[in-house]
Amino acid sequence: MEDIEVLISSHSTLIAVETVEEERLEQLIKQIAWRLNLPCYTWDVNTGLIVMGGNSPIYKTQDALVALGNVATIKSGLFLFKDLQHCLEDPKIIRKLKEIAKPLISEKTIIFVSNTEDYPEELQDTLVTYKMPLPTEEQLREILNRFLKTMPQVRISLSDTEMNSLINNLKGLTAIEAKRAINEAVILDKSLDKEDLKTVADLKKKFIEKEQLVEYTSPEENFNIVGGLPNLKKWMAQRKVAFGKNQYNLPAPKGILLIGIPGCGKTLCARAIANELNLGLIKFNPANLYSKFIGESEENFQKVIKLTESLAPIVMLIDEVEKVMPNSSSSDSDGGLSKRLFGTFLGWMQDKKESVFVVATSNDIQSLPPEFSRQGRFDEVFFVDLPTREERRDILNIHLKRRNINIEVIDTNEIADLTEGFSGSELEQLILSSMYSVASTSGNISNEIIKEEIKKTMPLSKRSPEEIESLRLWAKTHCIEA
Repeated sequence: MEDIEVLISSHSTLIAVETVEEERLEQLIKQIAWRLNLPCYTWDVNTGLIVMGGNSPIYKTQDALVALGNVATIKSGLFLFKDLQHCLEDPKIIRKLKEIAKPLISEKTIIFVSNTEDYPEELQDTLVTYKMPLPTEEQLREILNRFLKTMPQVRISLSDTEMNSLINNLKGLTAIEAKRAINEAVILDKSLDKEDLKTVADLKKKFIEKEQLVEYTSPEENFNIVGGLPNLKKWMAQRKVAFGKNQYNLPAPKGILLIGIPGCGKTLCARAIANELNLGLIKFNPANLYSKFIGESEENFQKVIKLTESLAPIVMLIDEVEKVMPNSSSSDSDGGLSKRLFGTFLGWMQDKKESVFVVATSNDIQSLPPEFSRQGRFDEVFFVDLPTREERRDILNIHLKRRNINIEVIDTNEIADLTEGFSGSELEQLILSSMYSVASTSGNISNEIIKEEIKKTMPLSKRSPEEIESLRLWAKTHCIEA
């Protein structure tokens, strides 16, 4: 049973449904009316009040007040008002709604479509709000099947596994967006095949990012291109089984906090984790939530949570999380908004039911409130230190191979010895700088060229040794070595 059906069955007289999917809501209300054996009416400003399945509207009911007057005389039914939100500033409309909602037990329910959480104060006692969820996997499969039945000329060349991937690519979209994505995939060649999976995935990324609150991607990086970090890799390998059905009924992990020195691959780790789990990645920058309009920042956060949960199972990356943490100055300047958002986020982290694996990264533990990293919020807190000699050699080999350089001609053991204190990103930049150095002369990269670049490089470990040592001391008692 849908949540909105529970509200209707419990005699809620006035329900505001927050959704952009008017057509899908109408179909849902029609199904509920049939199950409850109730008549069903719809209203909009052009047509007026009409019983579903009827041929003509009730006479002169395009005016909302007149339509509500008719509702008051009808004994029972579900009444879907599509344009009522725009009339809620009229005191006569508010009064009529209150009169209809007055009986404690009523056989009629007015449902109106809304795109806001801002309702008249006078209706607070009688109005119930319902946020319509995005289509489930089962509903998306039904949408796909219905759509394909309308286009019998489309050739379907997908295995069961590929069909499941297609449905997964549609998760997180509205019904309208899902139909558009399927249509664009088949419209040119009248076929649905493996190549269309990427088309749908690209459209999904476009739809998800349209409000610029999050970035969505399916990372190609895996742990093979992440040097070192054996404990983190082992930890993830042991928990991978929990991200699907398993014989032990293990719950999916909540997430991890990666703390460490800048440039040591924390963000790359998050992308590799998503790839290893065969999941998409949502990159969430909380700074994108903030709006100059009152209430919109909180609304943006709820949109992010709703979207992310609809994509579950999914990995969520919060990069450099300390940059958006509330502090005393932010509380003074934004009226406590940062603290409220932070509190809401912590509550969601603690209570979330969907399989959203959060990977938060931080370079500055001093800026993180203690409650952020306490037990229960994350499954584990890892410290990502500067790479060891062996890890530096592995990282150098990875970057040389990625750029089609024969590692036999480079003595990476020697370079690893000379680069103590270099981070992973500094080692990558070292290889790139060496390649730029020889590119202009069409020469070949060599140990001598790389050693010249080493002399020009001042790694962060030499520029900020006190900060790094302080972070290491803290990590000894608070983290597991990655």
